[in-house]
Amino acid sequence: MKVCMLIKNSITHDARVLRSARALGEAGHEVVILGVRQNRSDAETEDLGFARGVRLDLSLRRALGLSSWQEGKPRLQRKTASAKLEKSTLPVRVRRQLRIDKGLLTDIWYLIKGIVTSVRLQADAYHVHDFRPIFIGLVAAKLRRAKLIYDAHELHLERNRSTPLSTWQKAFLKALESFAVKRCAAVVTVNDYIADYYRKISPRGRVITVMNCVDYRPAPGNKGRLRKRLGLDSRARIVLYQGYMTVNRFLHELVESVEFMPKHYVLVFMGDGPLEAGLREHVRYLGLAGRVHFLGFVPHRELLNYTVGADVGTCVFDVRFPSYQYALGNKFFEYLHAGLPMLFTRNRVYDEIFSRYRIGELMDGARPREIAKRLKTIVENKHDYDEGIPRAQLEFRWEPQARRLVDLYASLEANAKRNV
Repeated sequence: MKVCMLIKNSITHDARVLRSARALGEAGHEVVILGVRQNRSDAETEDLGFARGVRLDLSLRRALGLSSWQEGKPRLQRKTASAKLEKSTLPVRVRRQLRIDKGLLTDIWYLIKGIVTSVRLQADAYHVHDFRPIFIGLVAAKLRRAKLIYDAHELHLERNRSTPLSTWQKAFLKALESFAVKRCAAVVTVNDYIADYYRKISPRGRVITVMNCVDYRPAPGNKGRLRKRLGLDSRARIVLYQGYMTVNRFLHELVESVEFMPKHYVLVFMGDGPLEAGLREHVRYLGLAGRVHFLGFVPHRELLNYTVGADVGTCVFDVRFPSYQYALGNKFFEYLHAGLPMLFTRNRVYDEIFSRYRIGELMDGARPREIAKRLKTIVENKHDYDEGIPRAQLEFRWEPQARRLVDLYASLEANAKRNV
């Protein structure tokens, strides 16, 4: 089958997308990942070996041929010139409306380009990763008479947001999601709790769980890479947060918890996100510059080679969000396969796993002093988890998950041939 994977993101940053594409590509399917161009240096197409990547350029300026007057100027100079032009020629009310409409126009442009490109790719199946490209997949699958697969990485409409959806926005998007799910050949999601949610929407539909397990185990020789890069000696104890720095993950509280840890404990942020600048400022304000480090974004293929150098992995979050109540994120599997004990916020999924395997600790709330106490206990008793972590690693492997995905596509292909 020719499979078109849709994602409104870079084609190389989402580990789940890459693992799924590799599994299908190695099973003999022709896979194209259709993403978006996020940086000027991103190529329009890219050969990933197991799949072909295609990036949509969503720049309205380039689409309308309006960017040539600024070509060759430094980025800051171009932005300054645009701001001056807008400020000098447009009233305040119009400028505010224009900023709102730019986002709306970009979304409309994405839908148009996404549908046209998807149809031109002539796929037999459109595999939609997360909610944002679902309308593109729905239309493309209808026009091509192809299979539609919805891969829900989380409860998207209940996820963590800096600006909550209004009541009517949520109602509309929920209706759109339900409409699409009922027309899917299959729904794929990350754990059984979320799978049950989609079974209620489409009781007769096919819903399977493919967890975000990793397919890579770091080499022991990489254990010192993280310390070397940060200039830390063997006495330092490293608390690691890796992933996206966004709201409602208690990251400021995590920084504040360093004040209550022993002096040889350091906190490392590995990743990026909208809160990074604010966190750096918070670190300076607290005088913790020597004890909190920002490593920046690390490519997926190198990630666990750094993760393995930490002493404990952590992710505390605001469980009031329904999506977080059922979360089973990439961090859990990455920490696990790097051999790290971990501190997570208690939710239904982690409660079940941590009760079966002694791999770390769960906590409620996010008081900095309590975070520090829990992390110190884990680090000082690391050997208590030496038995539980390898046992959990054996269960949460990518190979069985990949097999489920490959088997799903084999059955879809067989059904398509019978219906010809």
